[in-house]
Amino acid sequence: MSEETDRAKAIRLERVYRDALEAEADYDLLDPLRGELEAAYRRILETDPDDADTLTALAVLLSTDVQLPDGESVELLWRVFDMDRADEDSCESLVSLLEALSEEEEADEVYRQASEAGNLQAAFELAARFDERGDLKEAEPLYRRAAEAGNAHAVANLAALLEERGDHEAATALRNGEGARPG
Repeated sequence: MSEETDRAKAIRLERVYRDALEAEADYDLLDPLRGELEAAYRRILETDPDDADTLTALAVLLSTDVQLPDGESVELLWRVFDMDRADEDSCESLVSLLEALSEEEEADEVYRQASEAGNLQAAFELAARFDERGDLKEAEPLYRRAAEAGNAHAVANLAALLEERGDHEAATALRNGEGARPG
């Protein structure tokens, strides 16, 4: 089969499979559809092994097939993430899967790498994780970076952190739109 045919088949099967899931179809119908869809994804990847959309789709398909995602799903999403660490979608897909596996340290590492690559949402998410754990020393510079880029949630969280630390002047300035200046 040609790549176009495999892509067209994958698109058609995705629709049919999604509809069957929504209709709560029986396993005897879902399993063969899932198998055909997986095979179509794998054929596409044979000719284009770095197709991020197909890698992600296959990882999602594999991870929803079992109670806990398997190693192949994680490996596929790491491949996609490594292609563009600044991409918000690949970062969130990988973190979601790692969290489902209770791999919190690895999820932190994904956010750290994404943040270093310029993903400001990842900087905010990592800051929030540190904040939840009470590690304000790690959270503050990440909140500050995201706040300086205009993330409203980071501004609010940084202002709350500064307020909690007793730096009322810096917190007020931040809330008044005077920037995320050092406090």
